[in-house]
Formats: sequence, C-alpha cells, structure tokens
Amino acid sequence: FYWVGGTGNWDDLNHWATASGGAVHPLVLPGTGDDVFFDALSFSAASQKVSLTADAVCRSMNWTGVTNNPAFEFAGSPNRSMQVYGSLTLVSGMSVSYPFSAGRWEFWSSAPGNTITTAGKQMQDVSTRGDGGSWTLQDNLNAAQQVGIFYGTFTTNNFTINTGTFVSTTGCGGCNNRTVNLGSSVINCSVQWNIFGDAGMTLNTG
Repeated sequence: FYWVGGTGNWDDLNHWATASGGAVHPLVLPGTGDDVFFDALSFSAASQKVSLTADAVCRSMNWTGVTNNPAFEFAGSPNRSMQVYGSLTLVSGMSVSYPFSAGRWEFWSSAPGNTITTAGKQMQDVSTRGDGGSWTLQDNLNAAQQVGIFYGTFTTNNFTINTGTFVSTTGCGGCNNRTVNLGSSVINCSVQWNIFGDAGMTLNTG
C-alpha cells in the first residue's frame, strides 16, 4: 500500500494506491499482512498530514523518501493505537503528533527479525505484544509514557531509552515469555522501572 494525495485520514481508501503515486485504489484498508509506504510521491506540499482517526493495522511501515515534512497524527481519541505486525521506519524529515498527549504504538509480530527506527521522533506508549516476535532498536527511543515489553524479545542494541515507565510484567501465570537484551544501553525513567514476575522473563543485563 502506498499513500497518495497528501493530507487525509488513514481509513480513506482514496489515499491508498497499489503503486507509488498510483491512481488504482485498493478495495480494503491495510491489514496485518500489508506493508505501507510513504514516499516522495505521497505529499505535494509542506506540512500535509496523515490522521489516525481510528485504530489501524499494517505489517511494516516505512517513511523513507518522503518530502515536504509530512506529519503522522494520532487523532480522534486519547487511546488511538497503531498496530504494527512487522518493522517500523520513521525518518528525520517528518513529524509525529499527539493532540491528546497520548497514542499507542503496538508491535504484534510473531516472527523474529523486526526493527524499530524512530529517527528521534517523540513516541508516547510503545509496547511489544507479539508472542514469539523480536524487535531490535536502530536508534535512540523516546517514549513519553512507557515502553512495555509484554511478549517476545526486545533488544535495545546499546541505544538510549528515555521514557516515563519501563515495564515488563507477568501475565496469565507466566505464559507471556519475554526477553530483554540491554547491552550497554542507558534507560532513563522519569516515573519508574517496573519489571516483575519472574515466570517467563529473561533479562540479559549489560
């Protein structure tokens, strides 16, 4: 799926095309198996934006090549979620906004080898929720509310994390197997560091 036509809502099919800059629109919105791309043909003027007015899903999301400094906006609800079933690639030439000072980035992959690149953009709530999935940071992570590791393997890759709460908890009697690889990362928490429940938890400190 390729974004076209500048400013619009994620759930407007007229803003999705089957090819970069294309005019053929898909019949359904992106699903868990669909990669979405925002590129040089997605935005024609400065500060155009994509608004998330309903919870949305995709496999991987990639903003490589965008021009005109577009924005990705969590709109319509303080609890709006973007569910990513693959990798996330944001870029420096864009912005991410949260009108309600909230917005959830949820990573649901059950496969290994996923990456998270935020390009210094402010996140709010970031969590790994895919049983069996793995995610590796590609740069520093700034998440105002929390970074939650609830399933899968999370590798900080020696990058710095700035967040309110860093949390990993046991659920359903320890069925949520999870691994945190810290390397030499520094994690700065303005609220709390909260890892509890030994069942299912592997913490590899640096």
